[in-house]
Amino acid sequence: MKPSPLDLIAYFVTELSLTANLEFSPEKLTQLRMDDLRISTDLRRQNGKPAWQLVLKVQQNVGPERNSPYNFALTLVGLFDVHPTFPADKTEQMVRVNGSSMLYAAAREILRADMARGPHFPLLLPSISFYPAKPENPVADANPPSTSTAQ
Repeated sequence: MKPSPLDLIAYFVTELSLTANLEFSPEKLTQLRMDDLRISTDLRRQNGKPAWQLVLKVQQNVGPERNSPYNFALTLVGLFDVHPTFPADKTEQMVRVNGSSMLYAAAREILRADMARGPHFPLLLPSISFYPAKPENPVADANPPSTSTAQ
C-alpha cells in the first residue's frame, strides 16, 4: 500500500436539499432508474494551493409515480493537490476520476445519513464509475475484418 498522489485538502457542502415523498408507499415497488440520478462535475485548475477545485452535483427529482421515498439535491466542493512527481499529462484525468469518486463517496454518506433521519428508509445511491468509457471506433465497426482466404 502506498499514499495516493491525489490529496483531498478539504470538501464542503454548498447545497443540500432533501424532500420526503409523502405519497411514498413501502408496500409498492420503488421504480427508480439510473437515469433518474443526475450527476455533474466541474473541474477547475486554480493558481496556487490547493491546485484544483472540483464541484460535484448529485440530484434526483422524480414524481410520486416512481414511489421514491425522497428527492434530493447536493452540491459538494472539493479542494485537491497532486503530488509534484505525478505525470503532468495524466493529472487532470486523475483529479477528474479519483477526485469525483472521493466526493461521490462523501455524497452517498451525507445523503444516506440525512435520509435516515426522515420518515422513510434511506436510499443508498448506486456505485458508479467516473472513468471515461472508451470511445467507439466507427471505422473499425464499419469495416469488419474479412474471413475469406485468398486462393
